[in-house]
Amino acid sequence: MSVRQHYGRESVPFDRGGGRGVLVDQVNGIGNCSHEGLKLDWEQAMSREVDITGSGSSPKERGFYNTSAHFLWVGDRMRQLDGAHIEYFRGIRNPIGIKVGPSLQNEELIRLLQIVNPNKESGRVTLITRYGAGKIGDHLAGHIEAVKRSQHPVAWVCDPMHGNTLTSSSGFKIRNFGTVISELTSCISIHAACGSRLGGVSLEFTGELNDEGFSVTECLGGSMELSEEQLGLRYQVCQTTFVFDCSSYPQS
Repeated sequence: MSVRQHYGRESVPFDRGGGRGVLVDQVNGIGNCSHEGLKLDWEQAMSREVDITGSGSSPKERGFYNTSAHFLWVGDRMRQLDGAHIEYFRGIRNPIGIKVGPSLQNEELIRLLQIVNPNKESGRVTLITRYGAGKIGDHLAGHIEAVKRSQHPVAWVCDPMHGNTLTSSSGFKIRNFGTVISELTSCISIHAACGSRLGGVSLEFTGELNDEGFSVTECLGGSMELSEEQLGLRYQVCQTTFVFDCSSYPQS
């Protein structure tokens, strides 16, 4: 299975999703797909045991793959060392992600890596940090140093969205664009100071506009300077599509 490494090179309007050539392999029609491995009944039903050795190789080696996605991650609340989610994730050969929050101790993080990647296979694990803008300075450097000492190969990704969720006075679940940017910039700085490298960013956003051309109103601030009083204008998009509060077209 080959997915081409040229995403984003075509000039296609953001609000139209980037077009087929940006997100999908033009030869094989295959796009990169990922999701949180939350519902284990579903994930198990989509898992298959397949031959993972090359043609003509002997003896044959087999392994389990989740066929519903190329990449799956386990959430910060589902990563218990003796829990069913980690047991499932250690058994599949897909590349996997682990959400890393402020409650995760250094020793627990290393134990997690030992469970899901005992052979220290490169490309196997991505650590997706989501502390919150006010907590990243207390935790990220320690996690980086612990992983470096363990010599586990990981890719680091910053999720500046999920640690910065608030509830507005009107009851809406929201994020402030400023705190999202704050966590991201702090993450970049801390990695640089630790001699580490941030490999990517995980964001939730949408380019969808209504018939009048208005963006979603789910994150405060940004280039549109959205205020709390304006949240109700198009917050219903989040509710009807079952997506967490997203950055809008101009914010993104």
